[in-house]
Amino acid sequence: MPGADPAADSFAGADIAAGSLAISAIGSTLSIGDASISLDVTGGAGGLGARGGNGSGGNISIASDAASVLTLNDVVFSADGTGGQAGAAAPDSNGPDGGTGAGGRIILTALGDLTINSMFARARGQGGDGSQGAFSRIGGTGGLGQGGAAELEFSAAPANAVTLGSVSLDSSATGGAGGQGGSGNISVNGVAGGTGGAALAGTTRLRVTGDGANVAFDPLIFTLSSAATGGSGGRGGANFDGGIAGRGGDGGSGTGGEIALEAGSGAVLTLEGPSGSTFVFQVTGTGGAGGAGGNIDMINGGTAGDGGNGGEGTGGSPTLRAVGGRIVAPDLHLLATGFGGAGGAGGIGGDEGTVVLGATGNGGLGRGGTPLLQTLDGSPGVLALGTVLIDASGIGGGGTITGSTAGGQITITDASADPAGLISMGSLTVTALGAATAAGTPSLTVSGDSGPITVTGDVNADVGGSINLAFGNNGQFAVGGSTTLNAAGNISVSHANNTTGVLSLDTGTDLIATAGGNFVAGAGSIINAGRDLSITAQNIQFASLSAVRDLLLLANNGSITGVGSALLAG
Repeated sequence: MPGADPAADSFAGADIAAGSLAISAIGSTLSIGDASISLDVTGGAGGLGARGGNGSGGNISIASDAASVLTLNDVVFSADGTGGQAGAAAPDSNGPDGGTGAGGRIILTALGDLTINSMFARARGQGGDGSQGAFSRIGGTGGLGQGGAAELEFSAAPANAVTLGSVSLDSSATGGAGGQGGSGNISVNGVAGGTGGAALAGTTRLRVTGDGANVAFDPLIFTLSSAATGGSGGRGGANFDGGIAGRGGDGGSGTGGEIALEAGSGAVLTLEGPSGSTFVFQVTGTGGAGGAGGNIDMINGGTAGDGGNGGEGTGGSPTLRAVGGRIVAPDLHLLATGFGGAGGAGGIGGDEGTVVLGATGNGGLGRGGTPLLQTLDGSPGVLALGTVLIDASGIGGGGTITGSTAGGQITITDASADPAGLISMGSLTVTALGAATAAGTPSLTVSGDSGPITVTGDVNADVGGSINLAFGNNGQFAVGGSTTLNAAGNISVSHANNTTGVLSLDTGTDLIATAGGNFVAGAGSIINAGRDLSITAQNIQFASLSAVRDLLLLANNGSITGVGSALLAG
């Protein structure tokens, strides 16, 4: 391949992985004072014409059993991984790429007495930077940043003494920057900067266990992060001889990770903001900014480079999981916003003193993430929530053309086989909007097969994809107020093994469902409205619909079909 250096691999930076550290306390006292325990690693720098090495953080495990006492005074646990810097470009070659940086794993488990004065646990990934291309050669790509895992589990059973000061858990990621493009002259164009590296955040988890435990999550004590930011694109190559400068490199993608709050068997975890305000639980992903266009001379003129496009940003997964325990949240906002990267600025120059600017790059796509509310078996799992707002929408990056948007995927699922395992909410508002949402995307899924998922007030859902309500046995969605479902895609309702005539979707007042695609309520499903029921879609299929007052079905471009059906209106 022209411009390639067949010997480059022999000069690649070393791939380096840290080791592991495991400390266990069994029926004993473990105290770690003012200390920093680091298994950070940086990949080796590349040689001439060669990529940077990969750096992988290590694994740290601290565990104490129920008969032990664990004290952490002022402690930093670190398992960051950083990719190596790319080497300089060989003559007549593209800039080499930065190395991958992958965070390790930090797992802290305390089943007995626990005292934390302050603790930072970080397992972050940082990609290495790409290098500048040689004359008229493309800049190197930034390295991938991959977050690791930062997890704390503790038992707050009444028999245990638990004192918490400040706790920070971080599994974030940042992509490496793209290298600058090589310059040009009057006869050879300057070329594009390198693309920014992708960023993929990891997993941050806080789990409370212990029969009889009752813990209030205080945002002033706990700081949890799993954000991702794509690397910025490299600047375009300059051209100061009156020719054409290069465009900026595109920003890298950024995908947020998972932050999970879990309640184990017998434990109660209460979520409130400061002074009882709304508890805001957010995991974001941000695309990298596009690189600036290459500059030209103010006197000789030429064509300044356009800015690169912003990278795609995808929100993460804010997760509440009751694994046999109970999570209580009177006022809850789950946000999984994806922010597209900003387009890069155009290059600067002139023509005999007249300023000439390149165009700003386009903004990147913003895509919503994957929020999750889930119950699992244990004792059983219960989510007792008040006002709930879930937003998995995207925000496009700024630029000559603002970035498009796409909705994410929101899931509410009762997976506890125990009938006492329930999800209840005072009201539910769901948003997952974006014009670029792919057809068939399940923007909202509500499912369960053991007892109702209950909303005592109103339900409002507005999504760019489809809505899927899937139940089995005596599972159902029971809404005390009104239900409004708006989906650009399809709306489907299914109910397996419904042998006792359970109402799949039972609305206390009005049910209004509007689908840009089809409305399909399969065999076994039963839908009821305590007042009016209205369905608008391309095609409508149902098994059993009933309303106390009016029932309106409008098929805009197809048919209305009953499947062994009942259709009842007052």
